[in-house]
Amino acid sequence: MAVLDELIRSIELWMRASRKHDVTAPNPELDPVLLVPGIGGSMLNAIDENGKTERVWVRIFGADHEFRTKLWPRFDPSSGKTISVDEKIKIEVPEDRHGLYAIDVLDPDMIIESEGVCYYHDMIVEMIKWGYQEGKTLFGFGYDFRQSNRLQETLDRFASKLESAYASSGGKKINVVTHSMGGLLVKCFMALHTEPKYICVNGDGTVPVESAKADGLDAIARVGVPADHRGIICNRHVFRILKHWLKAGEPDPFYNPLNDFVILPTAFEVGNDNKDADIHVTSVKEDWQLLFQNNCQGNNNDDLLAMVGSLSVSSEGKDGLTDEAHATVVVQTDCGKHVEVSD
Repeated sequence: MAVLDELIRSIELWMRASRKHDVTAPNPELDPVLLVPGIGGSMLNAIDENGKTERVWVRIFGADHEFRTKLWPRFDPSSGKTISVDEKIKIEVPEDRHGLYAIDVLDPDMIIESEGVCYYHDMIVEMIKWGYQEGKTLFGFGYDFRQSNRLQETLDRFASKLESAYASSGGKKINVVTHSMGGLLVKCFMALHTEPKYICVNGDGTVPVESAKADGLDAIARVGVPADHRGIICNRHVFRILKHWLKAGEPDPFYNPLNDFVILPTAFEVGNDNKDADIHVTSVKEDWQLLFQNNCQGNNNDDLLAMVGSLSVSSEGKDGLTDEAHATVVVQTDCGKHVEVSD
């Protein structure tokens, strides 16, 4: 088995050496970017009591045995942490390549790279073409996704990563690009740390504009892209929009909000009206400016929304269960149509 593993690694190294990537001179003027993956998107290593380190997530060969013996977790209520069943095993995230190694190809031993183990790989390659440089303007943050996002150890590691990226880039603004649960982790950190200010570009809507505004964060725009959950981080359309937003290189002559499904938030309000001690009323009002070509005579744009308002009412009984809930959604379009839906 050891001989087979060595043969596989040798073939993989040969295949990587034979690949050719476009080489672009680093652009030191770019603001640094920190990539944060979602659940399952970080490489995890197991370290035994003798100090031996072995990758347990992700791996193809011997995955079932290694997962059960080293990664299988249980929750420890005394510490609030998720720990391995074998308490002699310590789980760590590799920090090679300034954190990018752990979120690039999650199983580097794959002979033929599979889409299932390439996480931020395509985005990293693309950003290097834009002039980003690992350790100077491009960084990664992998984490033990088995843990709670509120775990202080994880938040401290994230703060340390921000500080090191800030220092390595010469004190420039840091753009945090997240995906899936990584957005929730960063949002948790930002909600607990109001200074300094950060810019968060979320990958798939796990931190929607409504949630961001409710926590006092700025929401610049919402974009709709036809892609699956993980496919969005290797989508060429997303790359083009991200490059434009990050101001990497010359302005994109093809960037057009009309074609890129950009929605600009103009107002967001959350209100609470508790007139009765047993009835809690929460209202949410959003105003959006939809960027699309005005074609009210046709059928293509008639269904696009210009304003959505919602109202939720709940009444809790003695047993803690909700006795009643009511919601009303009002939709208005630029073409003068008015639709009201109640539930």
